[in-house]
Amino acid sequence: MYLIFDFDGTLETEAGQQKAQELIDAGDELFIVTARNKDSENLDLYEIAANLNIPEHNIVFTNGSDKNPVLEALGISTHYDNNTEQIKKINDNTKVKGIKLETFNDY
Repeated sequence: MYLIFDFDGTLETEAGQQKAQELIDAGDELFIVTARNKDSENLDLYEIAANLNIPEHNIVFTNGSDKNPVLEALGISTHYDNNTEQIKKINDNTKVKGIKLETFNDY
């Protein structure tokens, strides 16, 4: 199964990386969709992605835009995020299931 993780406040956390590794170990392929700007400094993102064996072509930057149009276009079923507003937009406007990881801090 193909799954998506947000980065800031989600996959950047130890708990997020543990959850991602569990899903990878179960055979899922992960993508990262982040509101970050691709032209910004993203060394931390690329380092964590590499540690989890998430290829760079599985990283999508929305450059500050909402994620729901990108998620819908990718045709992926599940997105993990820590942001309640983004989860609501995803669940209200796409067929993607947005899951809020309760162990993360909301921003």
